[in-house]
Amino acid sequence: MENLSENLLCALIGVFGTVVGTFIGALLPSIQNGIGRKSIQISNVDAYWGAGRNNIGCVDVSRLTFTLSILNKKGKDLILEKISCKLYSKDKLIHTLKCSDADTYQNIAHRAVFDELIYVDIPAHSSRIVNVHIASSKDLTSCDKVVFCYSWGVRNRETTVWEK
Repeated sequence: MENLSENLLCALIGVFGTVVGTFIGALLPSIQNGIGRKSIQISNVDAYWGAGRNNIGCVDVSRLTFTLSILNKKGKDLILEKISCKLYSKDKLIHTLKCSDADTYQNIAHRAVFDELIYVDIPAHSSRIVNVHIASSKDLTSCDKVVFCYSWGVRNRETTVWEK
């Protein structure tokens, strides 16, 4: 009888440990993001998907703009690089676009020209807001998902910007 109660006690401790471990494992990413060394948020998404060039030379340009808010609580500067947007149609990649800084608009020969967004530098213990712009003259009317791709250090990351 004593051996049975010891086995039951060990089994209960094992189950309790598994439940607590699962709970902590599920909360840990949330805790890390909340306390956060660094975080990224996307807001103010405005999308228009055009048909591209037609047979008489007119262009219905596709465009997407959004605001990127980056928080850096680390004690060192961070650099966000390898910046691009991937466009999907029914989970199939249809186009990859370079991103531009929407705040650098210039009118050159009656055409809007933006500076390419190659990297974003975020000083230690600060935040940065960047207005991102992408545009294409291809037919992107079938686009149903846009993913923002970037790299912090050696890790490549992806965040969904827009989904139909």
